[in-house]
Amino acid sequence: VRKAAIQSVSSELTAKDFLIAFIREKHSQPRRSLVTEMSKYHPSDAVQLIRKYLDKDDSYIVQAEMIRQLGSYGDSSDIKRIEPYVKPWSPRKILRNAANKSLIQLQEK
Repeated sequence: VRKAAIQSVSSELTAKDFLIAFIREKHSQPRRSLVTEMSKYHPSDAVQLIRKYLDKDDSYIVQAEMIRQLGSYGDSSDIKRIEPYVKPWSPRKILRNAANKSLIQLQEK
């Protein structure tokens, strides 16, 4: 329900609203949606949030989404940040797959 609510009002939210919602949210699916939607409407602010919270988040789902968004909106300086996520174990290899795709995207830029 929160995920759907986030998606329905995301075009009205400021970057600060997204940041506050991300910090306050305890569940991984809504945090993932916040990262996705923030990247659509405020990509530069989303990249800053991702760079700050990527290593701190405890959810593979959220980390994988952050890595995907860095691949789309980040720059070559993010390659070093993403490389460590190629090797560790994660369910269904979601971190490895996201990292590999993002690295390809960033190397093509």
